Amino acid sequence: IIRNNKAKLVIYACDLSDNTLKRIKDSTSYHKVPCFGIGIPMSELGSRLGKKNGTACAAITDDGFVKIVEKIYTEIHTEYTEVQQ
Repeated sequence: IIRNNKAKLVIYACDLSDNTLKRIKDSTSYHKVPCFGIGIPMSELGSRLGKKNGTACAAITDDGFVKIVEKIYTEIHTEYTEVQQ
């Protein structure tokens, strides 16, 4: 999905190996697709996506859904950052 330019955003789990994370970031960077970690492990990401096994990352292809996810991520990140200061 990333290679054929259908992905609009990629989210990834927090417990990836360094190699897997590098591959995801290299691919999304090359194809100019934004990506970010969502702070949950692969097992939970997979479960929330209806998978029996863990999932390293997920590509979002719908522009409207991307806007919603980015807004929620920004709100959560801002709240967390403010609490830490």
